[in-house]
Amino acid sequence: MSLAENPALDALAPSSYPRDKTIVELFQSNVRTAPDAIALEQEGRTLSYAALDAFSDVLALKLKDVGVGPGDIVALLTQRSIEAVAAMLATLKVGAAFTPLDPAYPRERLAFMLSDAAPKALFAQADALNALQLGFPAASTLLLNYEAGDAGFDTHQSGPEDVAYLIYTSGSTGQPKGVLVPHRGLIRSVWRNDYAGFTGGDDVVLHITALSFDPSQLEIWGALLNGGKLAILPDATPSLDRIADTIKRTGATWTSLTTGIFHFMVEHRLSDLAGMRAINAGGDVLSAPHADKAARALPNTTLINAYGPTENSIVTTCFRVPHSGWSDGPIPIGEAVAHCTLYVMDENLREVPNGETGELCTGGDGLALGYHNQPELTAQKFVRHPQTGERLYRTGDLVRRRADGLIEFVGRNDRQVKLNGKRVELDEIEALLREDEDVADAAAILREDTPGIKRLAAYLKPAHQPAPPAFGAAVIERLKARAPAHMIPADIVVLETFPLTPAGKVDRKALPAPRVDFKPLETNDDTERTLAEIWREVLGVGAVGLDDNFFDLGGTSLLLIRVHAKIQEKLSPDLPLVTLFETPKIRDLAERLRKPKGEPNGAALAVKDRAKRQAEALARMRDAKKGRG
Repeated sequence: MSLAENPALDALAPSSYPRDKTIVELFQSNVRTAPDAIALEQEGRTLSYAALDAFSDVLALKLKDVGVGPGDIVALLTQRSIEAVAAMLATLKVGAAFTPLDPAYPRERLAFMLSDAAPKALFAQADALNALQLGFPAASTLLLNYEAGDAGFDTHQSGPEDVAYLIYTSGSTGQPKGVLVPHRGLIRSVWRNDYAGFTGGDDVVLHITALSFDPSQLEIWGALLNGGKLAILPDATPSLDRIADTIKRTGATWTSLTTGIFHFMVEHRLSDLAGMRAINAGGDVLSAPHADKAARALPNTTLINAYGPTENSIVTTCFRVPHSGWSDGPIPIGEAVAHCTLYVMDENLREVPNGETGELCTGGDGLALGYHNQPELTAQKFVRHPQTGERLYRTGDLVRRRADGLIEFVGRNDRQVKLNGKRVELDEIEALLREDEDVADAAAILREDTPGIKRLAAYLKPAHQPAPPAFGAAVIERLKARAPAHMIPADIVVLETFPLTPAGKVDRKALPAPRVDFKPLETNDDTERTLAEIWREVLGVGAVGLDDNFFDLGGTSLLLIRVHAKIQEKLSPDLPLVTLFETPKIRDLAERLRKPKGEPNGAALAVKDRAKRQAEALARMRDAKKGRG
């Protein structure tokens, strides 16, 4: 029997879900139904449902051996991989919850998360563990390596209200906050929920989201709990070519893309999406022109504008963009998904009439349990409906309900913003900047001085006047050691005094735009000139130098993907994306582009170096464990 024919799935209507089950129970139902069906695929490697179940049993036994049990937390320091999925499943089998940590985050931020989560064990990729030196006890550190076997593990019977995972998001106090999501919330989001377009055993779900962001859980469990196949794209920052090639090679039918990546695909690789049955676009405001173009060009694809905070288990509302196109203003975020309630309320939690702006409050089975170790914040954000007593989450998002019942996103009632699909608390950036001993005061805002290009700007008041040379750059350099890349300001403005409102507060609306210096590029080389034009267009800056670093000018990995697509169109169709990470300066990149293709490159050397470091880390771990034995 195939998973597409699983009677356990057919017995449930799309609008219902098994409230009394856990993630492990639903996964193992699929194992029993079709053990040989392919569950995971990564770069040609495949694992069946039975093999994944057995591998996770091996890892579960390792967790049990180091003392992990019900109610504990297990940290995952890894990128997307077969091993990472098995580690999540193993963690759930022992009754624990997992918390994914991004190896690209600064060491200080990861150290805080480890301290706050207090995990009983850490699954890690050897190279990440070796590079970061987090100091986690070696006795409770487990390297992620595939191990076949038939260990047989007696799974702990968790309950639907037990925590499944802990996800950290940006916080307003200067430190991230952890959201506790139960089995019930995740299952509500992925189990045959008709909003998502999952069809069952025939689905091939592209796994492209970083594990530290909750849409990754929609990808993983949307595939595995519905009997589909998860196609894993392991690159930390995949190029548009890699995305398109993986879709074609794996026959992917479903994907969840950040709006930024979706917009790039529409601009440069639209035809490569033609085989998708459903595309979820979310994380930021969906461009109406891009959505209209895609909906018209992809008649066999359901395009879904998905919205939802982590605190309501990934997805809260959705809107299917009609294939006839869209010309009725902004793309709505739609209506509530199954088992979710929506209210548009004023500051006193009274519902406002249709057409009026209010805060979106949401309830239902997707609600998180609260914030880890933050009972006061939990009480502030998770409240009771004053009339019905229903538990609600105050999203902080301002919306209005249209006459047709669809919800339209308006903005925020606080200082949280979305940048490249990631939540950013501007107050957290300001708090970190103010902790710098050379900074007397700081402000951070998100600017869009060039339409379609959002840039974080930091305004700094020096603690000592006059400000020392390169004061702003030095402050930002220190910030990079404490905050992830998506929280680093692209523009720096140093001010002796800040503009104030009549109430004496910083008037952020009066903060000046960063100065844009328009000056000619000093080169006669056509390749360098073309690269400079691409950089200026993508970054929204007036001037770039041959030796300016792309990332110092406000570049991000997402913007680099756009640069890569434009370079392929204008200069070098075969250029690997990794080359741009290795050579983030125009002069160096132009030189690389002029080299014959056969010459050695840094990417190949990096792969060899990574393998060497991985082997050395593994040897050290084994030696440490032998010493304890």
